[in-house]
Amino acid sequence: MSRRVEDFFEGAAGKYLSAVEANPVASNQHEFNGVSALRGLLGDPPERGVIFPAKFIFLDDEIEPEVAESTVTWYDARARHPTRSECRLYYPSNYVMDGAGEGDYMVIAKLRQGVDAEAEVVVIITPGPSSTAAQLQVLFGLEPSNRLDVETTPSGVDLSLTSRALVESLGYEVADDRDHLLGVMVDAFGDAFPPSGEFSTFARRQVAEADPVGEPDTALVAWMKEEEALFRTFERHLLEARLQGLVGDVDHVLELAMQTFQRRRARAGKALENHVSAILQSHNVTFASQAFTEGRKKPDFLFPGAVEYHDHTFPAESLRMLAVKTTCKDRWRQVLSEADRVKRKHLLTLEAPISSTQTREMASRDLVLVVPLELHHLFDFQQQMSLLSLGTFLDEVGIS
Repeated sequence: MSRRVEDFFEGAAGKYLSAVEANPVASNQHEFNGVSALRGLLGDPPERGVIFPAKFIFLDDEIEPEVAESTVTWYDARARHPTRSECRLYYPSNYVMDGAGEGDYMVIAKLRQGVDAEAEVVVIITPGPSSTAAQLQVLFGLEPSNRLDVETTPSGVDLSLTSRALVESLGYEVADDRDHLLGVMVDAFGDAFPPSGEFSTFARRQVAEADPVGEPDTALVAWMKEEEALFRTFERHLLEARLQGLVGDVDHVLELAMQTFQRRRARAGKALENHVSAILQSHNVTFASQAFTEGRKKPDFLFPGAVEYHDHTFPAESLRMLAVKTTCKDRWRQVLSEADRVKRKHLLTLEAPISSTQTREMASRDLVLVVPLELHHLFDFQQQMSLLSLGTFLDEVGIS
């Protein structure tokens, strides 16, 4: 079972790129600076150097990952010097590095043996500072720095939902199965996924220790993790049956892969809505879900409801709106126009951390982030001051 960062990586190093490392106009050296610290990760380079198969991956908050298969060469530029050494890491030109710029954040990660047949080293580039850069730092335990910071695993900690998504965006499947419940799911659902609400209810029943009334933040995260594991287990079962009939049919295999990816994203968002709704109901909160507002916009949750929202004698200051998104990315701006009568809007997300630049812009637009309490420590101190927990939000909308 693979569900920790050390299941995939032996360690990693990260830094913000300088001009000579990234800008071909400033330098043609195609080398990363200050890499002697990588000796503990890549070993002492032999006299002739060593070539590692590598993947270069560009990650961005808003677009799909871009991948270039290449190599890196680890060598000592002073290998024959009697007392001095000067380790360097050379990379050939590729479209990921050709697009990198000064100030972008870079991670050099050493894969655990057997994880990837195509690569031993992964070089990740992302705009910096950005939410993805902050999330890479959390994933590998790195400090934001202009000098190479090196960390080795193990972490001893299971991947968060955000870290799991990040690892999978790098091309590695995180296995957290519920095989012992597969038979129960097949008996209950047959050979197809049930409606999302039914599947979410099934997931909640498997987490008997969750207390949505006393610990709503913890319950929400536990329910989401459980549904994710159950979903992947049942999905794998259904895919295995379909793939058996597609041997050699590349086009249909690719089509199935795309359908699978799209279903995962859609299901995750709907699952979060389902579980938030269950918590609101457990607290006897009055609300309307997916109710129409101006321009036929449909915010996820309106408080106390659609009738009050459309009654212009009802005071606007007593209205609340909550949007829920597993990840914010640039889509959070859509929330701003979903309920004109509600000036101060709320957005619940499981994405953590989010860049300071983005959270400052949210605050300037009167958008308040609601994040489960156990994820608050992933944000910096200043950001934490403006975050609400789900429990605090429940107080605001009036729990009974």
